[in-house]
Amino acid sequence: MKYLPVPPLRQSLDRYLMALSPLLDDSQQQRAESVVEKFATVEGPACQDALLHFADEENAAGRSWLSRAWLSIYLTDRYPLALSSNVGFRIRLVAGGVGVDRAAEVIHRVASVHLSHLRGELEAEVDPRGNPVDMSQWQILAGGLRRPRPVEDVFLEGRSGAAGREIGVLWKGRLLMVPISDDAGHPPSRRTLVETLNRMQEMRLPEDDTFTHLSYLGSEKATRYLDALLEDQHNAEVHRRLVDTVFLVNLTDTPASAEEHQERVTFEPGQAWVYKPFTYQISLVDDFVGVHSEHSVVDGATLRSMIKAVQRVPSGEDEDDSVGAVHLEPLTWTMTSDHRAALARDVASYRRMAEQYRVRIHQFPVAVPPDLPFSVSHDAIQQLTLLFAQMSTYGRPRSVYEAVDVREFQAGRTECLRPVTPAALQLVQAMINGSATPDLLFAALSAHKEQVIACKTGQGFDRHLMGLRLMADRLELQPDLFVDESYRLLTTDFLSTSSVGTAEQIVRFTFAPTSDGGIGVNYTLTDGMYEFCMTHRADQVEHLDEFVAALDAGVSSLRELVEAARDS
Repeated sequence: MKYLPVPPLRQSLDRYLMALSPLLDDSQQQRAESVVEKFATVEGPACQDALLHFADEENAAGRSWLSRAWLSIYLTDRYPLALSSNVGFRIRLVAGGVGVDRAAEVIHRVASVHLSHLRGELEAEVDPRGNPVDMSQWQILAGGLRRPRPVEDVFLEGRSGAAGREIGVLWKGRLLMVPISDDAGHPPSRRTLVETLNRMQEMRLPEDDTFTHLSYLGSEKATRYLDALLEDQHNAEVHRRLVDTVFLVNLTDTPASAEEHQERVTFEPGQAWVYKPFTYQISLVDDFVGVHSEHSVVDGATLRSMIKAVQRVPSGEDEDDSVGAVHLEPLTWTMTSDHRAALARDVASYRRMAEQYRVRIHQFPVAVPPDLPFSVSHDAIQQLTLLFAQMSTYGRPRSVYEAVDVREFQAGRTECLRPVTPAALQLVQAMINGSATPDLLFAALSAHKEQVIACKTGQGFDRHLMGLRLMADRLELQPDLFVDESYRLLTTDFLSTSSVGTAEQIVRFTFAPTSDGGIGVNYTLTDGMYEFCMTHRADQVEHLDEFVAALDAGVSSLRELVEAARDS
C-alpha cells in the first residue's frame, strides 16, 4: 500500500487561506493571513518536522500519521453515538417480497459474506481505477464491538475463525442468539433460517424489552451501567457473546415512510446495539433493509463494497434443502431494580433528545444532460446546488464538509474537501443575480476537481492541519492558528455532506448534523434523479422549507447553464 504523505507546510497553509476567503471579510482575511504567516515561520516548521518523523514511525507499524489520532477522536466522543457519529443506512438487497422468507434471504446473504471473510476467501478490494484498497476496515466482518470506557472507549475484536459462530437477532427489544455457521464455517440453509425465524415469532419472550437501551446513552453513562453489570458473572458471559457475535439483526413489523425508516434505524432506542459495527435492520412488512453502523472503525465506502459482495451471493437453488430450526437462546441482563429505574429515566431523556432529529428526503431531475461533449461531475453539481440553496436562504456562506475516500493509502479513511471555493461562490452569486455564464460554471467545476485530485493524492490540507495541531500538543506549543476564530469558522460545518455516488448498493443514509443549527446531508444519484437526504434538529434548524425550495431552483439554474455551455 502507498503511505499517506505529509503535504508541504506552505502548500497546506496557502490552501487553508484559499478555503477561508469565501467565509471572511477583508479585515478578517488579513488577520487570518497574519496568523498563518506567524505559524509558517515560528511554530509550523517544528510541527511539520515532528509530523514527518511521526509518519515514518506509523508507516512502519502499518498505520498512517492520521489513523490513530482520527480513531481517538471517535473513541473519546462522550455524546450518545446515535446523535453524533453513527450512521443509519438503507441498503439495496433482495428486491420484492416481505415477511420471514425475505428476511431469511437477507440474513443468509449477509452471513455468507461475513463468513467468507472469516474463512479468508474474500478477494481484496480495488478502487475503480484498479488500485488496491486498504483492507483494515474489513476486520469488522469478524464482529467485535466498541466498549465504552470513562475517558476513551476501546474496540474489542471478535474472535477469529468462521466455525461455530453466532449472530444476535433483536425482536421486539429482546436479543436472541442464533447459530450462523457450522463446523466448516458455512451458514445454515435459507429454509432453516425461515423455520428459525418462524419459531422465534412463536416464542414466549422475556419480559424485559430494553436489552440495547444502555448503548444509546453515550459512553459516560453507558460505562457506569456496563461496569456495574459486568460485576455479575452471568452478565459478563452475555457481554462476551455480544462481542463475538458476527453481527446483529433487528427485525421490525411496523410500516413506515422512507423518512420514518431513516429516523428509526439511526436514532430510535432499541433498534441496535449502537457500539456494534453493524446492526442490520429488516422490515417484515415492507421492503426496508438497513444498517445501523458504528462509525469509529468503518466508513460508508467499505460498507458499499461489502454490499456489492452480498449482492453477488448466489441465489441458493443448489443448497442443502434440510429443514429444521436451529437453537434460539434469549439473552438478558441481570439488573437491580435501582439500576433498571435509573436506566428508564436516562432512556426517557435520550428519547426527548432523539425526537428532535428529523429526516427530509427530496428528489429532483439531474442537471447534467446525456451525451455532453465535455465532462461534468455530478458530485460538483450537487455541491453547487447546496451552496446555491445556502446563499439563497441564508444570504451568507458558511463552511461545508465533503468527505473523500482515501482508502488507497495504508490505513486510509477519509479526507475533507471544502467545496465552498471562491469560484463556486462567484458562480452562485451570479446565478442569484441572473448574470451566470458557462465560463463561471467551468471555473467552479475546475476548482472542485482540483480539490478532489488533491484529496485523492494525499495532498488535502484539512487533515494535515489536524496532524500539525496534534504535533503542537506533543511539543507543548500553543500556536495562535488553532485558536483563531477563522479556524473555528472553517471547521464548524453548517452542512456536513457525504455521498457514495449512486444508489446501486446504498440507497441513502442519515447522520446527525455536526453543528448547532446545521444539516447533515447525504446526496445520491439515483435513476436520473438527484436525492438529498437531510437530517436536522427541529428545535435548531431555520428556514428548512426555503432551503429545500432553493435546491430545486439551484439545480434548475445549473441545468440551464450546462445546456447553454453545450449549445455554445
